[in-house]
Amino acid sequence: NVVTTPVGGWFGNRNGDSSDFEIADNRIENTRARGILIKASNGIVRNNTISNTLLAGIQLRPEPVIWMEGDFAENVIIQDNELRRCAIGRSNANAPINITSEGFENWMPGSGHHTISIVRNKFFDSPSASIYVQFADNVVIRSNQFTTTHNLLGQTPRFSSVIELRNVHNVEIQGLNTAMEINRTNANLNALVGIGPK
Repeated sequence: NVVTTPVGGWFGNRNGDSSDFEIADNRIENTRARGILIKASNGIVRNNTISNTLLAGIQLRPEPVIWMEGDFAENVIIQDNELRRCAIGRSNANAPINITSEGFENWMPGSGHHTISIVRNKFFDSPSASIYVQFADNVVIRSNQFTTTHNLLGQTPRFSSVIELRNVHNVEIQGLNTAMEINRTNANLNALVGIGPK
């Protein structure tokens, strides 16, 4: 097949991106970067325990500009994972589950990632938002549990919400469950869901 693109355009070959994957039953801890980095489609990430990561615990992100690799993800389920003290770094650490679009800041809102489910995950001690979704369509966020957020000492959270949405379409959120420790003020937490540009 012949592919035509304007100067500066991007295209990806899905034949070599490890789609149709399963990442399950792993323990990942004490990393200077991400726990799990996904640049593929048609997969499930389940029953993993991830702790003490400087960047996201689980991240879906294309990276065409800096590393010349990866595309947006489609049909990915992230469920029944436990994330403790993930995204504790000060820079480039949006959230423990980070679905974003590095290199596509001018992408059309609501396009990019498609059909993503974030279900029954447990978050502990997230320094900012626990879930960040950007440039995506058809997203389900259901029955996730958040315990003690926005309390990392000496660090101002990037977002003041538990879930932060930017440039997304068709998002369904159900069954949020939050629990905060009595002796912590959570002063930097202002909302359960923050919504940026549509």
